[in-house]
Amino acid sequence: KTLAPGVKGNLGLAKGRYAPYTNVDRDVPGGLALVREEFSTNVASRKDQTLLSFFAAEGKRSKDQSIVAEAKKMAEALANDKKASEQDLYTAYQVLRTLDEKALLETLGQSIRKKYPNGMLVRAEKIEAVGMEKDLSKKVALYESLAGLPFTASEKNVVSSLTSVIASGYLGKKDWTNFEKYLNQISDKSRKANLLNSAAWQLCGEGIVK
Repeated sequence: KTLAPGVKGNLGLAKGRYAPYTNVDRDVPGGLALVREEFSTNVASRKDQTLLSFFAAEGKRSKDQSIVAEAKKMAEALANDKKASEQDLYTAYQVLRTLDEKALLETLGQSIRKKYPNGMLVRAEKIEAVGMEKDLSKKVALYESLAGLPFTASEKNVVSSLTSVIASGYLGKKDWTNFEKYLNQISDKSRKANLLNSAAWQLCGEGIVK
């Protein structure tokens, strides 16, 4: 019986990546084998970021050079496809990053940033930079550079989380003006409530000490 396109790939992910959530025993080699079959029979699947990322990451982790080579080949094919979409190029970039292909990554990254100056890669890198920065003033400066970028719904959730972190940083410094400024930018009610609760406890603590 012939399985519909996508079935083997999804089964492979279920076995290899999502086993803890699907109530099945984790079987990475079995998952990789199924994903490999998906790639061989379904050309469209070779553009699937989830499948390719899993394949590349597990191949590198297990030091399976045949899988690493295959993942690299598919990523390069995407990167060199003149009809590649922004998503295709971003997928290729992420796979090459996973494989630590620095030379290819630098060349592809420059090309993507030039072609899509406010695109997926640029947004992801800016968000990552904010998240990685430890110094609050530097984090805020990087955060402010995000203004006006065309974020997707999922990216907006990440940005909202970063806003919470900044508000929390100002709360820790008892900088109430900036705390309120960034608190008011948070749309998620639970995040805002948690921060307000923390602020209330801090103020109560100050009252007790006094």
